[in-house]
Amino acid sequence: MDWAKQLRKYRSQEGIKQKELATRLGISQAFVSRLEAGQSEPGEALAIQIQSMLLDPASRSVIEHIINNVRRNPHVAGLLRAEKDQMRYIALSKGLKEHPQFAPVREGQTIRTEVAESGNELVSAVLASGAFSGKVEMIDMLWVVNIDGATNHWRGIFTPIQYDVQTWYLHCAMQQMDEDGYAALHNRRGSSLLIKRYN
Repeated sequence: MDWAKQLRKYRSQEGIKQKELATRLGISQAFVSRLEAGQSEPGEALAIQIQSMLLDPASRSVIEHIINNVRRNPHVAGLLRAEKDQMRYIALSKGLKEHPQFAPVREGQTIRTEVAESGNELVSAVLASGAFSGKVEMIDMLWVVNIDGATNHWRGIFTPIQYDVQTWYLHCAMQQMDEDGYAALHNRRGSSLLIKRYN
């Protein structure tokens, strides 16, 4: 285990200083400092204690809980992260993995914009919206996907989630629509993309 990395991550998640971590572990702050700097290794008993602390569900970050929740969701949903001019799947729901259209999709892949009508434009609009910087409350998107001769109509609600000061994710809950319902909603709205920004 990379003790230095794991202990720094734990402290960051908990929002505590080295002194507080030292108190929790029953060791000196100076030893915590050496562990985090990679200058020392914990003994066997301390290593077991640290592993137990790190594996405690109460020690998991909010985003780890969200990822776990998304993966168990029986509906079509996913968790996305921005990377340059793309969005990448961080977590996929059970319902998404079981949907025939998403069969080839895996966690870690980028969104396949080429299969959606105006896919590049929609992804660019989401990335430019401020959704990954705290400026957007919610995005309501409509899109059409054509794969192997099958056409699917979708509506997605994208909700930004902040992990830390610089890291944002988008939770996307998706609903498949029939063609008539999709057309009626699109005509009523007049746009494929509705962005609700914070005032």
